[in-house]
Amino acid sequence: MIMKPRSKPLLLSKLEILMNRLPKRHSQMAAIEEVYGRHQAGYRGEQTVDYFLREVKRNDVFILHDIRLPAGEYSFFQIDTVLLTPNFFLIMEVKNYSGQLLFKGDTRQLIRTLEGKEEVFADPILQMRRQQRHFIDWLAQHNVYSIPVLTALVMSNPVARIDISPPNKNYISQIIHASEIPDKIDALMKTYSTPILQSHHLQFISTQIIQQNNPYDLNIMSRFQVLEKDIVKGVRCPACKRISMARMKRSWQCLSCHHVSKNAHFEALQEYAQLFGHKVTTKQLADFFQTESLNFTYKFLKSLQLKESGHTKNRCYSISNLNNDAKHK
Repeated sequence: MIMKPRSKPLLLSKLEILMNRLPKRHSQMAAIEEVYGRHQAGYRGEQTVDYFLREVKRNDVFILHDIRLPAGEYSFFQIDTVLLTPNFFLIMEVKNYSGQLLFKGDTRQLIRTLEGKEEVFADPILQMRRQQRHFIDWLAQHNVYSIPVLTALVMSNPVARIDISPPNKNYISQIIHASEIPDKIDALMKTYSTPILQSHHLQFISTQIIQQNNPYDLNIMSRFQVLEKDIVKGVRCPACKRISMARMKRSWQCLSCHHVSKNAHFEALQEYAQLFGHKVTTKQLADFFQTESLNFTYKFLKSLQLKESGHTKNRCYSISNLNNDAKHK
């Protein structure tokens, strides 16, 4: 089995940065925390699924996570997890719902009852069918036609109660608990017992998916109507996590715990990119670092060998492709 590690969703990272960079009493904090809690629960559910996927003991299976592929010139479709096997492909939609879940096949709705409160959601089975159609079309564009594309709705919360009304065999067959994943895949391997694709075909398709994956990059400041003046600026201490580091000669020193770091400013640059976008000037970054040394900031940006645009004091640096190796340059 070749499973691409699941990274923390970009939106979740942005929400964490925003919460840590805003005063606790900010007017949007409650709304941000509510959205963060919902996405954090979803991420935990996906991690639960990953735990059981590791029990799949096959060397001919590719597993990819958090895929967003083009479905046309201006639209995309998303897949939580996709399994690529020689015999079939399996799209898995992960839900980490708690409470009592009622799937209404006649109205195409999911009704959740939790602590006496009802919430209505769009039917995730219909969502999977849309993903299935788009993925089949995407595969056809890459000359893959004959492989069966299957779907499974994975409920990652083991204590959620599931009811289906009216009874629907199609729904029952597609809804599974995360712990059932290894058995589900074994059963599908027996049902679809004839290999259709060879290993190099799977490798090619996996590579194409990764190359065309286009994660949704939300403007987090605009989404919550947060202004730049609301953001707490400065470099975060890697030890105590407070935004309280001061530039001292060739390093940073925390004014709270006195921890010393040479590279703390790199994380601050990454946070800037998440909040404000992918271009920055020397002056903007020095202001965000809360340092008066434009010379230090200029040399730091130059050391990263970034793409540049503009001239002299208006020169912008592209910070869209930062990576952890850059801080070691």
